[in-house]
Amino acid sequence: AVVSTQSTGWLKRVTKESGIVVNPTEEEPGKSYATFVTWSDWDLGRQLSGECRRKGIFKPGHMNAWVDLRDVYKKYYKKIPRGLNGAMEERCLVFVGRQHSGIDDAVNTARLLFRLITDGCVVQITTTQAGFLPLFRRDNKRAKLV
Repeated sequence: AVVSTQSTGWLKRVTKESGIVVNPTEEEPGKSYATFVTWSDWDLGRQLSGECRRKGIFKPGHMNAWVDLRDVYKKYYKKIPRGLNGAMEERCLVFVGRQHSGIDDAVNTARLLFRLITDGCVVQITTTQAGFLPLFRRDNKRAKLV
């Protein structure tokens, strides 16, 4: 519970200071928008949800929408990747650090995301949970999160 409270507090502070809104449900003029990016739906979709339920901890609504980069990768390159490292190798990127280390996986996921965007991929939220309706959804024709 302490980590959840600390990370939520940190995210609130950083987004307020930078004028960023995470997974907005309505337009907020003058703000920049952000979402979470993961390699698969496991961490936010299954692991975090299950852990919050098990411990009786509230899962913040803004954590109910994200980009599954593995899904985006498959659809954009029309190729099933062999894990994050395999996807990076296919794009001539070298995995930095140790696989399955949280911070190293996060850095490499961001590097692969950048590669997809520079290759012309328009990245949108792929997954939502608990009836959460973010402003930027895959089926939302009003706007796109890039």
